[in-house]
Amino acid sequence: MTEGVLHELLQRCCAEHADAWEQFAAWVKARGRMVLGVFERLKWVDREDIIADALQNLMAAVRDSKIRGRSNAEIDGYVCRSLRNQALNFLRGHGRRRRAGESTVEDLDGDIELRDTVADGPSPLAGCGKTRHGMPGSGARSNKMRVTLFKQARLMASAR
Repeated sequence: MTEGVLHELLQRCCAEHADAWEQFAAWVKARGRMVLGVFERLKWVDREDIIADALQNLMAAVRDSKIRGRSNAEIDGYVCRSLRNQALNFLRGHGRRRRAGESTVEDLDGDIELRDTVADGPSPLAGCGKTRHGMPGSGARSNKMRVTLFKQARLMASAR
């Protein structure tokens, strides 16, 4: 981009030109995909959500004239910082939820996989309920079932 193009684009956005907002949104999305590419722990869907949230915040900042840069580098730096901060906030919140014991999407996916594995396994009646240790309900599969049932009960209790 030539020098000052982003500043002109922001001025057109402030004047509420629809095509300027579309160009700004397209530029932020493209820039966001590049910036968030370094966050390996983020899934594609999470990246798109982060970009959408950052774009919403940036649109408010543009309308309120909070972006002070005049050069492309200053405006680009502001946008990149906003995207990085949004990603870091997402990752921090995700980590706090996981440490607090809340179920996350990955936990739910794991439960579904576990239930599918248990459902695809041999019939519970096979071997008359005995496990490899000879005691009913003491095998690894029973422990996995208990964990799954516990998580489901915890989810149901938190939904109330």
